[in-house]
Amino acid sequence: ASYVPVAAEREPHRKFPLIFCLHGAHNPIQLTESYGVMQLAAKEECVVIAPENENLEKILSLLKFAKSHFPVDERRIYAIGYSFGGFMASRLALERPELFAGIGIGGMLFAGDVCGHELDGQLYPAYQLTQEMMQRVEKLEIPILLFMGEYEMLNLLPLWRNPEQQVKDGVIPLASSDKQSAFNRLRQAGGCVSTTFLKEGEEADPVEMAIGARFERTEIREYHGRKYFLGDSVKSDGTCLFRTVACEKMIHWPTTSYAPLVWEQIGKYARDLDTGRLIRL
Repeated sequence: ASYVPVAAEREPHRKFPLIFCLHGAHNPIQLTESYGVMQLAAKEECVVIAPENENLEKILSLLKFAKSHFPVDERRIYAIGYSFGGFMASRLALERPELFAGIGIGGMLFAGDVCGHELDGQLYPAYQLTQEMMQRVEKLEIPILLFMGEYEMLNLLPLWRNPEQQVKDGVIPLASSDKQSAFNRLRQAGGCVSTTFLKEGEEADPVEMAIGARFERTEIREYHGRKYFLGDSVKSDGTCLFRTVACEKMIHWPTTSYAPLVWEQIGKYARDLDTGRLIRL
């Protein structure tokens, strides 16, 4: 499925950002219309592609198609996903960081290894996040928004929490040690050093307590009667490429604030097509 802004008809020579909107496991692509990404794209004037098969080969094929059929700004390609789509957004960006100017990961926390698997008839090959890959990611850097609910069925928060029995044997590793390792790799992708994690019962800043990790900067916002706990992983130069958001009382589903928060974090970045380096717009 795809969306092209009306402005493309009025301004035929103009180029627009492209967002890959990645759906969750066992969900039809129609459900991506409820993630808020299409509404965001209408407001911010972006092209959107919602693929059914989200593996790298298919994404690259769709990207080639988009470049020849849609008015795409090749410097501004993003991936925003929820649940399994968040897993794939992280996996794709860590594998090919030069392609993406930013990613939004919702309802998921992954930056590691995973075995090959089949899901809803689609084959997803095994994936190993090597040291060489992380060195490349660290060199190029990736703007990231990580969004998780307080009541996620995957027991993502706080980060010291281990999964319930029903998800222990899943494809994606979600034990506390796996989540913490993944979190520090995402910090590394955003140009930050590793952080430390809270233990159960430990007192800290309310944002750090909600998420379970230490941050250089924190903020609490309120949208539609819910608190959003924002933890910023801040580089030595004062910029934040990796932001974590925990939503109060939220289950495993995006809120209306998910897509705007992602765009606030990643929409101001692009890639230099020659060097692959990140550009602040």
